[in-house]
Amino acid sequence: MNFTTQTSYNNKLLLVDKLGKTKETLFNNISHFGDNYVLAKEDENIFYTLLDLNGNIVNESLDEKLNVIHRFDNGLLLTYSSFNKSYKSSDGFSYNVNYNVYAIYNHDTRKSSVVSIIQSDPLSSINNQKTLKVEVVKNFMNKTIYTFNDLIFSEMINEQYMIIGSHFDLAAKKSMKNYLNSLFETFQNKRMWDMINILDIPSYNGETSIDYALLSGRVFKEVEYTLYTLINFPDTMISDITFEKEKSQKLEKRESFTPVKSIRNSVWKKKNKWQTMFTGLVDFSFN
Repeated sequence: MNFTTQTSYNNKLLLVDKLGKTKETLFNNISHFGDNYVLAKEDENIFYTLLDLNGNIVNESLDEKLNVIHRFDNGLLLTYSSFNKSYKSSDGFSYNVNYNVYAIYNHDTRKSSVVSIIQSDPLSSINNQKTLKVEVVKNFMNKTIYTFNDLIFSEMINEQYMIIGSHFDLAAKKSMKNYLNSLFETFQNKRMWDMINILDIPSYNGETSIDYALLSGRVFKEVEYTLYTLINFPDTMISDITFEKEKSQKLEKRESFTPVKSIRNSVWKKKNKWQTMFTGLVDFSFN
């Protein structure tokens, strides 16, 4: 950082540059992890504000500052925004729908890539803002999986892949006893898990029609199996991966498994010889 901090009389931070000039802020917390940016937070704000190394607010555009939710281990940032769209029914009735948009922001390239869009009330409408915080759900493949409001997301896996889930019922979560401990167990067999390749996310078109996921609408076991295969056999195409159905009673009983088509229009084939050998090596236990 090109500045130091001091605490003012009202417990807010003063930024002091190399010449000794001070600038009063509304922040009471500043964090720097060696990146080319600084994260600052006001006491009652659920978002971090992004500052450059001179203490100036970084705007994604001239009119909109970035709302930062989380800093990933590799320095990328998870950000939040929302947009409202007007629709008209066949009988002429008009109504508005809000979409919460979560994106990965790279400060070095100034590129923002959307990873999840959820049709939901804006976060500003939630009365108890203290419920809006990033919380740990579980550890998986030596990485952490988190939840934030109606979003679930993981740290980058193999610096390339990310697990995403959505449509959690926040009220239901809060009603659970020790809900963070039971959250994964409750939702692991729901078809609400996605896996994305963050290196291959197309440009966001401003609305809801993003098509980025390698897999979408899966139970967690399918995402886990695919991740293990792609990481251990990096030349494997997703169309070559066959999911071995879990025989446990935890998974819903069904006569056949028909996966949702991915953006590659993959055809899930009968297992070949290496896949048969690999199935016995994968540990599907949940930590």
